[in-house]
Amino acid sequence: MITNAVLFDAYGTLLDVSGPGRRLTEKYGPVADRVGLRVRALQIAYTWHMSLMGKYQGFFTLTRHALDVAMREENWRDTAFVDDFMDGYEKIEAFPEVGEVLRQLRALGLQPVILSNGEKKYLERAFAHAQLLELLADIITVEEVKIFKPSMAVYQHAKEQVLARGFVSSNPWDVTGAATFGFQTYWLNRAGGVFDGLADASQFQTVRSLQDLVFHYQNS
Repeated sequence: MITNAVLFDAYGTLLDVSGPGRRLTEKYGPVADRVGLRVRALQIAYTWHMSLMGKYQGFFTLTRHALDVAMREENWRDTAFVDDFMDGYEKIEAFPEVGEVLRQLRALGLQPVILSNGEKKYLERAFAHAQLLELLADIITVEEVKIFKPSMAVYQHAKEQVLARGFVSSNPWDVTGAATFGFQTYWLNRAGGVFDGLADASQFQTVRSLQDLVFHYQNS
């Protein structure tokens, strides 16, 4: 059992999901970014579809399917782009501030733990690529319960492995799930957007940056 854990969503919270498409625009043009944004919307929708149907496929399998659909919507096919995009997801970049924030949390005696819809092997590759893997106390994934967030079963699975001081996500649907389960939950609202989840504002706290999260723990 890991104590003093802070649970983090990975994709969109610590790892920049806009990166794989955006970084390929120089090589392939604006269509690369459009496809990347569409893939993100589709991959999330597909996780919900799978959970509702009582089925499970890995997050990368769903991402690959989303990529195929997004490219067909653009009436565009390029095998090299497919390879480049999926490679970009395996080596997805972390947001610039993540490393320093994880170090600061560990200095406060807190243990950063990932709770993700992604597969563990891909998350390990991504965080190793970003030179952040050693800063994580653990990576917990939905592979072990075969259902995706925001199912209560996922948050329960995490609770059985860690004593959580909080859960952090940039995704309102994930914030809603964690808050509904009962975690102390933080919505990371980098863009200053409108919360479009179903949780009431009283159920979570909003932070505009990961550094704000550190400040909260320093003063709590």
